[in-house]
Amino acid sequence: MQTPVMLAVDFGTTHTVAVVGREGQEPRTLIFDGSPLLASGVYLDAEGTLHTGRDAQRLGATDPERFEPHPKRRIDDGSILLGDKEIPVEELLATGLRRVAEEAAASGLGPTQTVLTHPADWGPVRRGALERAADLAGLGPVRMVPEPIAAATYCATVLGQEIPRAGTVAIFDFGGGTFDVAVVRREDTGRLRTLAVGGLDDLGGLDVDMALAAHLGRVVAGRDPQLWQRIDQPETTADLRDRLAFWAEVRAAKEMLSRTSTAPVALPGHNPMGLHLTRDELTSLADPLVARAVDETRRTIERAGAAPADLAAVLLVGGSSRMPMVATRIHSRLGVAPSVPEQPELPVAFGAYQYAATETDDADATTPTALPVADYAPYPVPDLRAPAQTPPAPLPSPPAPAQSPYTPAPSSPPVFSPSTASPASPPLSSPYTPSPPPVSDPTPQRLPFTPQALPPSVHTGPLPNAGPPHRFLAFSVVSSIVTVIVVALVIALNQTDWDGMLEGLGGDNPLSGLAESAGELLDTDPSPELELVSETQLSTSDATAMTTAGGVAYIGEASIGLTTVTAMDATGTTLWTQEYELEPTELHLGVVGDVLLLDAASSATDAGEDMRAAVALADGALLWKQPWYGRSDVAYYGNEAIVEQRDGFEDNAVIRIDLLTGKQVWSKEGPYDLFIIDTYRARAEAIWDEGEGGPGTIPPNSYALHDNLAATDRLVELDPDEGTAVVRDAADGSAIHSGDLPLDGNIWTAYDGLAIGKLSDDASPGRAALGAFAIDGFDESWRIEFNAGFSIKNVKACGPGLVCAAVDHSDASDQYKTIAINTRTGLQEWEIGVEWHVDEHWYSGPNGIVLGDQPFDYVSSAQLLGFDGTIRMDAELFQSVAALHGDLAVVESYGSERQITVVNLADATPSAAIPIGDDFIEHAAIDADLLTILTENGRALTYRIPPVF
Repeated sequence: MQTPVMLAVDFGTTHTVAVVGREGQEPRTLIFDGSPLLASGVYLDAEGTLHTGRDAQRLGATDPERFEPHPKRRIDDGSILLGDKEIPVEELLATGLRRVAEEAAASGLGPTQTVLTHPADWGPVRRGALERAADLAGLGPVRMVPEPIAAATYCATVLGQEIPRAGTVAIFDFGGGTFDVAVVRREDTGRLRTLAVGGLDDLGGLDVDMALAAHLGRVVAGRDPQLWQRIDQPETTADLRDRLAFWAEVRAAKEMLSRTSTAPVALPGHNPMGLHLTRDELTSLADPLVARAVDETRRTIERAGAAPADLAAVLLVGGSSRMPMVATRIHSRLGVAPSVPEQPELPVAFGAYQYAATETDDADATTPTALPVADYAPYPVPDLRAPAQTPPAPLPSPPAPAQSPYTPAPSSPPVFSPSTASPASPPLSSPYTPSPPPVSDPTPQRLPFTPQALPPSVHTGPLPNAGPPHRFLAFSVVSSIVTVIVVALVIALNQTDWDGMLEGLGGDNPLSGLAESAGELLDTDPSPELELVSETQLSTSDATAMTTAGGVAYIGEASIGLTTVTAMDATGTTLWTQEYELEPTELHLGVVGDVLLLDAASSATDAGEDMRAAVALADGALLWKQPWYGRSDVAYYGNEAIVEQRDGFEDNAVIRIDLLTGKQVWSKEGPYDLFIIDTYRARAEAIWDEGEGGPGTIPPNSYALHDNLAATDRLVELDPDEGTAVVRDAADGSAIHSGDLPLDGNIWTAYDGLAIGKLSDDASPGRAALGAFAIDGFDESWRIEFNAGFSIKNVKACGPGLVCAAVDHSDASDQYKTIAINTRTGLQEWEIGVEWHVDEHWYSGPNGIVLGDQPFDYVSSAQLLGFDGTIRMDAELFQSVAALHGDLAVVESYGSERQITVVNLADATPSAAIPIGDDFIEHAAIDADLLTILTENGRALTYRIPPVF
C-alpha cells in the first residue's frame, strides 16, 4: 500500500508556491510554466473562463480590466468586478489552488492530505474563505498553519538553526505585495507559538519596482518624452504591452542587482537609449522602504517582549528579501546577522510541509499557534518520531548567515571635538537675531572633508549607561566591563576591613585613603527627585498611549470595540474619562490647542482603516473622527492643522483642517503620479523660538521629540520630480510665488528664511552638495559641495542661526560626522564625529542639542551638545533619549536594570534615576510639569517635575 501524499501550499499575494512529497521521500516543489513560482493573478476571458499564472499575466496585458493581479489582497471584498462580471473572491482564490492540484496530479502525486498557510493575523472569516476556496478547487478538507509557524519550522528543521526552549525567532517576510513580520517562541513543551505579528500592507517589492520605474522614467522623459508618455499613460493595447514590458525589465534588473553591481534595462522598440541601473541607485531608492520594514520589525520584537540580542535567529523570506541591503540594514539596526535562504520564496511552503509531516505524528496538535517542532540538544527529540522516515533534504541547501559590511569600532573610541570655525564666521550667541548676509561675504563652493587631528573634547561626564542596545561595538562592551569592574573594586575596598587585616602584620592600611576617596566619589550630592503621581496597569498591547500637556496627563487604552482615555492632573486626580468607538492596533495621543488627537492605526471598528479622532481637552467629548491614511501633520495654527496627504498617485494634496470640526479650511492638489513614499513635499517655514513663539508650531517627531522651533505663516510645497516649488500662505493656501527649487525630496528643510537641503541629482550630478535658497524668490544664497564619496543623509535646524547636516563617506567609517552651518553665511561653524552612522538625528532645546542615532522612535547613543559644538555629556552606547520638550530630555538607561532620568539641556543637570525594572519604555512624554511613561508591560506612570528644573 502506498503511503499518503502530502501537499503544502503557500498562497502568496504575488506568487504561490507548492511543495509535494510522499512520506519517506524527499519533498519537491511543483513547477509551473518552468518555475516554482506560480503567479497568483487571475484573468477572466470573454467566454467566462478564469486563467491564472503566466497565462493570466499575458492576457491581462491586453485587457487590464479583466485582470486581478493580487487576489489575496481582496480577501475581504466578497466579490470582484472583472470586466463586466462580478466573481466571488473564493472562486478567484480557487483558480490558483485548482492549478496547484492539477499540477500535483499531473506529476503523479495527487494529494491525499493538504496544508495551507495563511497570515498569522487572519481571523476565522478570512481563513474560512481560504478553506472554501480549497474545497472549490477539489482539495477537500485542509489543515491551516500560520505562515510564521511554517517559516520557523523551516528554520529549525531544514536550516538546522537551534532554537532553545523559551528562545525566539523573528520572521521577516518581504514579499511582492506586502510586508509581514512575526516573532515566534519555542515553548518549554517544544512547540512553537506566535508571540506578536506586524506588517505593512502598503509595502512590498512592487513599491521598490515603482521607485525604480519612476527614477528611470525621469531619464526617459528627458530624452524621449513621447516614449515615456506612452509607457506612463498607455492609451492603446500596444502601449499597455510596452508598459508591462518596461516594468518586467525593471523587475529583472532589480533581481540582477542582487548578484551584480549594474544591470541593463531595455526599452520597448529599438530605442538606443542604453538605460541601466546600478546597485547604488537601487540602494538609494529602496533604502527608505527597507528602513520602514526594519522599523516595523523592531516594534514587533518589542511587542513580543523580546530584545533583538535575545533572538535565536532572524529568517528572511519573500522574494524581496534577496536585495543585499535588506540583510545589511537588519544587521546594522538590530545587531543580528539574519539567515538568508538561497530561494527566499520557498521556506514557508517547505516549512508547512514539515509542519504537516510532524503534526501527523503529534496527537496533541490542537491550535494553529502552538504547533509541534523538533527538540534540540541538550534536550531529547521526542517530537520528530518515526525513525524509518528519511529526513527531508534541505531544498534549498542551508546558506551561511548573510554577510554584512558592519565592522566593530576600535577597542577604544576616538575623542571628537568641534573643529575650528572659519574666521569669517563669528561665534554664535543666544538669543540670535537673523540678519541678511553681508554683501562682501564670499559664497563657499566646496567643503573638502579630510581626516583631521582633533583636540580632546570638553565634557562633564557621561549620562547614565543606557537604553536597550540594538548594536554592539567592541569598544563599548569593553568600556562597560571595565566600568563594572572598577565599581566592584571600589565597593570591595569600602567593605573590606583592611585595617584589621593589616593590624596583625604591624602595619598601617595603605589602601584606606583610596577607599575613602572612592567612597566620597560614590556618595555624591542627591539629584532632584521626581514625585510619583499615579501608576496604572494597562494592557500590554500596542494600543496604549500616554501624553502630557499643560500639567495634565492623558492615558489611552484600547479594548474590544472601544478606546478609553483618562485625563489626570498633577495631583493624580481624574479630570474625566471617556470611551470612543475605536479599536486600533496602535494608538498615539497628541495635544494641539484645545484638542486631544487620537491617532488609531488599523481600527477594527472602522473596517481596519487608519483613523484620527479629535476630542475636547476640557471634558473629553468626541468632536469628530475620520479616516487618516497617508496623512502627515506639517504645522499647527491654534486649533487648526496643516496636513500633507501623501497617496503617491491621484490624491496628493496639502490641506488645512479645523481640528474642532474636522472640516477642511482649504485644500491644494499636489502633483499627479508622484512617487512619494518617505518623501515629504510640504514644510512650514520654521524660525528659532526665542520664547515668543510664532503664528504656528512644528509637530514633534514620534509624538514626543520636540524642537525649539516656531512656524511662520508660510509653507513651502516642493515637487521634487520637476525641481520646482510653491510658497503658500498658510491662512488660505494661496500661492505667494513659485519657481525652481532643485532639492532632493527626502533631505530638505525650511528654516530661517531659507529652503535648505541636498541638491537634486540634476542640479549637482555626481557630487553631493548642500544648497540654500531664499524662500522669497528662491534665489540661491549659498552652496557647499563635498568631495567624491561623501553623501548627505539628513538636514535639519539645530540651533539659533544653525542648520546641521549628517554626512558620511562610503569608504571611510571615520568620516561619519555632523556639521553645523551658519544659515547667514553658509560657512561651517563646527563638526562632530560619530562612531557609527545609521540614522543620525538631532533635536534642539532652548539651550542645547541632543544628537544621536534614530533608527526608531528614540534617539539612541545620545549625547548633549552646546550650540558651539562643545560636548556637555558624552555619548554612551546604552543610553537613549525617549522624549524632549523645552530643555528637558527623558533619558532611558540600561544597566543592571533599566532607569529613567530627566536631564536639563542647559547645564546637563540630571534628576534622580527612576528604576523601571526589566521593562522597555514603550513611550514617554514630558512638559514643564509632568513626565509620563508607558512601559512594554503596560505600566502607565506619571511623575511631577520638581521646580528645580
